[in-house]
Amino acid sequence: MAYDQGLFGIAQRYYLLALHMCREGMSPGLGAKVIGDMTQLSTALGNYEDSLTLVHTALYSLPRHASALVRCELLGLESRAYAQLGEREAAHAARSAETCVAVYDEAPAEPVPDWIHYMNQAEADCLAANAYIELALHATERSRWQDYAAKAEVHSLRARQARGEGYVRSRVLDEIRLAKVRLGQREPAESAAVAMNALQLAAETRSSLLVDWFLHFDRALTLRHPDVADVASFHEQLREYLRRAAPARAGDL
Repeated sequence: MAYDQGLFGIAQRYYLLALHMCREGMSPGLGAKVIGDMTQLSTALGNYEDSLTLVHTALYSLPRHASALVRCELLGLESRAYAQLGEREAAHAARSAETCVAVYDEAPAEPVPDWIHYMNQAEADCLAANAYIELALHATERSRWQDYAAKAEVHSLRARQARGEGYVRSRVLDEIRLAKVRLGQREPAESAAVAMNALQLAAETRSSLLVDWFLHFDRALTLRHPDVADVASFHEQLREYLRRAAPARAGDL
């Protein structure tokens, strides 16, 4: 919750307390998952090398008998960390993304710990999509970004289809993710249109994380396509959304 509200220092203290409790309680699987969660902080701060180091630490510390869902999530985080380092790590990112989905698909039917209950088909596909989106946005060669964007689209659409109706915030994130896919496909008008749908879906939702996603997406969209009318329209609709949902963040636009 602290991370979700942008309170990264407080979140880090809670994560460190959680790691201490996992050691005392002899729960290495949960400990590895917590280290994976800590990549969210380093990624939010732009420390992508640290994210990769953390997730490798988590994977190496994960017991062989640990839940396959934990390994799935960590592999997805690894793929994103590689992708954020640019094209030089593209092969590693793609391999980790595909392994993430394969581990989920092949996971045995067994009792799932409460603390990893959220890892389902939608989440596995989201993790893979995140990596391919980053690769598509970083790639300069047409054939490469087309290939990455096509794979990102498959995983993003599968995630949307598998998502439960009650998870409004997750569904908004799914729409922003799909908008990023369209941006990776170099379709700015379609990207803006999908993002406007996300704004409508988020109308009654209050979340610092959603605001961050919208702002980051808007910066990427307007930086790449500043002269497209639909992009300017989305920018203004986002301004109105911030005035209602997060007045203190309106100046960040």
